[in-house]
Parts: sequence; C-alpha cells; structure tokens
Amino acid sequence: MDLLTSGLMEECVDQVNRDFALPLLAKLPSERLPTHQRNLTDVRTRIGVLLEYSFALALQDALRTGGATDYRASFVVANQYPDLIIRDAVSQPALRIEMKALELISEEKSANFDALVRDIHPQKDVLCILVWEWANVDLEGTLVNFPEVKRGFAFEAYPIARARDLGWLSQRPGEVKGVDVAGPVVGDTESLREEEHNMGKLMRILGDKEVSALPEELARHRDIEAYREFKDFTISAGLAHNAARLLEELEIVVEAEEGFIHSTTSIQTVAHGVKKGSKKRVVVAAAGRLGKERLEAYGEQLQEAGITHALALIFNEKFGWQVFDFDGGSPTEVDKGKKFESALATVSSLLAL
Repeated sequence: MDLLTSGLMEECVDQVNRDFALPLLAKLPSERLPTHQRNLTDVRTRIGVLLEYSFALALQDALRTGGATDYRASFVVANQYPDLIIRDAVSQPALRIEMKALELISEEKSANFDALVRDIHPQKDVLCILVWEWANVDLEGTLVNFPEVKRGFAFEAYPIARARDLGWLSQRPGEVKGVDVAGPVVGDTESLREEEHNMGKLMRILGDKEVSALPEELARHRDIEAYREFKDFTISAGLAHNAARLLEELEIVVEAEEGFIHSTTSIQTVAHGVKKGSKKRVVVAAAGRLGKERLEAYGEQLQEAGITHALALIFNEKFGWQVFDFDGGSPTEVDKGKKFESALATVSSLLAL
C-alpha cells in the first residue's frame, strides 16, 4: 500500500512529464483551446485520460527498472472501477488503482470518486490523483505549452470512500437520503431518486464540517489527513498560478508571496506588482467570505507592508473575484465577477484610467 507514497510516485510523475506529456502533448501557444465550458470540459477529460494512460506506462517501467519484475501494471479494459491493476507473477491482483486527473485552474473540478464502498478492497485499493496545469517551455528552440503534472497523490481508497459517505450523510440532517447497494439516493418520505453525481467530487468531499462529523478514529486516519493536505495544495497552487498569470498578462513583474497557503478565515496576499507608469500596486489575494471587518484588517495589513495605494483583486477558491480600491481609508468595492478573463479585463481597464 505504501508503494505509491514512496519515491516511486515522484519518479512516475517525472517520467510522465519528460517522456510523454512534453514531447507528445505539447502545442503552440497560437493553437487556442475551446472557450465554451462544455468543449473545455471535453479537453480536460481527454488530457486526463492521456495522462492516466501515460502514468500506467511510467509505473510499468518503474516496476521493471526497480527490480519488481514479478509484477506488472495492467489496464482494466471495461469502463468500470478501478482503472489499473498491478498483477503478480501469476496475474493475480496485488494492488488496484483508481486514477483521477485535475487541472489546477478549473473553476469546478469535476473529477468524481464515486466507487461504492462495497466494491473497494480495504488495504488493497489506491486512489491516485494527478494535478496538472499548462506550462510554457522551450522545446528545441520553439516556445510551446504542455499539460505538466505538478504533483501526484496516492491514498488508500477505502477510508476515503467511508469518510465521503459518512460526511455526506451527516450534512443537511433534515433531508431524506441514504446509500444503498446501488449508490447514494435522495428524496423525501414518499420516494427516493438517484443522487446527481455530486457527492464524490474530489474537491467537495472531506470538508471541515464533514470531517468534524466522522468517528474520531476515521477523522484522524493518516489518509484522511493526507487527503486534506492534497486539497489545500490544489486550491493554493491554483490560486498562485492564476495570480501570476494575471500579473504577467498585465505585463507586471510578479512578486510572489513565499509559502502561500489558502485560508477561508482571512485574506492573504498571493502575489503583487506595479505596472510601469502606474502609481498603484496591483495586489492579487485570496479569501473565503468577505466582510467589512476582514477587509479593513487586510487594508491595515497592506499598510504595514508599505503598500498604501493598491488595487486588490481577491479570488475565492473557485476563482470568483472582487476588486477593491485600497487608498489609505476604508476599501471601496469596484467590481466583481466569476471568470478569470473578466477579472483580467476589469483590472486592465482600471489601470488605464
């Protein structure tokens, strides 16, 4: 079970990026991706499948070169749980792997871990997640971008699935819902219907409320704690990526805050910089819910850092945004929206005034 939590995971991720994603999935910056949400989701799904396939090949190569020649990685050809099986010398399953891939800057990361607890083998099944994002690199003298895996994670699947189900059942106690042999159901006292495939979304499960409702032994399980670290990394890295991207699009030299970790209880600066010819510093920050006291506290924090005139763009974890003018007094809201592109357009127009 510790196979993928050792150095093998990093080895496989490095090989996926070096030998597969860069040479085979790279494209020119001028080759635009679809912008319609449905088509963009199709692109992400396709990339996810290709990265998962390449990870299996890298895993097979790592087993062979690492001396585990009695084992081999194999695909499950039916479209069902799990995706991969590591088989022993007589082809018996030794480890089963369910693969998922997430793009950092997707507003609603739709990858879904919906395997039923009854189908998961305790201490034998692994949930493996590849977190990726587009990266710009030089490929033999030409600038290209490719889907780079930023990090790979592996967890024992059984405790994650148990916590997912118990956490879901504990929320909204007034609702009628349950998990039967066919999966989760919701409804009322007269009828039940199938849940709409939201329960297992990777970035929704194991939130603070859900974990607080778990039995203590399960809540403190090492894989539950590791899963929450995965969520923190994914949210924080996505916000940091978008902050840098926005400043770079505005031709502002990025000054990133070291060690940024997203928190829902405060406003935190992610990155900032000054556009040439402008007197105001553009600050990109992240937060949960915004209130007057929290905004005023952040204004004081900026002044303590020597930033007295700032245009602050504050993202939430789904990349919804609000722009505030911090000019020594109380912060003034200027605009708000839901998409990165509209945030970029708003800040650009404000800097042009």
